[in-house]
Amino acid sequence: MGAQPTLANCTIWAMYDRQPITTTDGGTVALDWFQPRGYAKLPTDTPVVLVLHGLTGGSREGYCKWMCTSIAAKGWRPVVLNYRGCAGLQLTSPAVYCASFTDDVHLAVQEIHTQFPEARVFAAGYSLGSLILCKYLAECGNGTWKAAGSGISSAVMVSNPFCMHTSKVRASKPWSIEWLYNIGLAHRIKRYIVEHNLALSKHAELDMASIAQSTTIEHLDERVVCKLYGFEAAEDYYAAASSMQYIPQIQTPCLFLIAQDDPFLGKLPIEECKSNENTVLAVTPRGGHVAFLQGLWPFGTAWMDQVAIQFLTMCSDMMTRSDMTSQNQSDATQEAMLPSL
Repeated sequence: MGAQPTLANCTIWAMYDRQPITTTDGGTVALDWFQPRGYAKLPTDTPVVLVLHGLTGGSREGYCKWMCTSIAAKGWRPVVLNYRGCAGLQLTSPAVYCASFTDDVHLAVQEIHTQFPEARVFAAGYSLGSLILCKYLAECGNGTWKAAGSGISSAVMVSNPFCMHTSKVRASKPWSIEWLYNIGLAHRIKRYIVEHNLALSKHAELDMASIAQSTTIEHLDERVVCKLYGFEAAEDYYAAASSMQYIPQIQTPCLFLIAQDDPFLGKLPIEECKSNENTVLAVTPRGGHVAFLQGLWPFGTAWMDQVAIQFLTMCSDMMTRSDMTSQNQSDATQEAMLPSL
């Protein structure tokens, strides 16, 4: 079996084993299975943690690699879902990814359960990945997907904006910290569009000249996401993707972790989480956006990784105890039904 990995030997230089998946509309996503050095072959019932990255990200992002490192150090199986056109993937379909599109998460969860039918599957979503994950879990709770349940035992969502409209308003104030983040992310989105210019230029509804002149995320949402997904305006897209409306519908145990100084925070879902016993809202005064750094040398495992692992472990332990109790009750019932000799 070999020794269980530790944080000391699971470095961020560990490799991924990429598994491309073709979607029903011809798109391409990929599951990147984390392979740290000295990683022993794991039992098939080892818990799997699916990591969903943020806007323009992928498995190469530092927060993804450090979370995968923390998962592997626990002896669980980490995997990152790379969205369409991200992390070196070609854009092979008419659709790009966005915060309101959950089909690819559903496909990824199904694929994981197909490969490891005996394993529990957990999830961790970051920023845009948190928005997608929240909507997916709510859809599974309200019956949007035909399969019973979400296929995810519990989840952690980090740096979710919650209300995209309010987040947009904050990020639109010139020369604010939020505005600078907005400009920076818009630049990264434009790089994504340039990378896939050939595929995107085939869409007659896209005005590539206007896209090139865009300077904010809202401009790009109007000129790309809205055109490809049929939204009249960016506000309609934001209304469809915002998590506030979905939190009450979630039936999967979840932790939302957010910092009050997060530049993309729209509003806190205090009442929404209070009304749903399946959700926990953890708010810290500091932490930024997908950061929560710690220590004198804050370029390693973040505090958010430790919290996520603790929450998922607690949920897993509770499920194990519940399963054992159910099994004991079943055994006792069967014994009571046996005829006395």
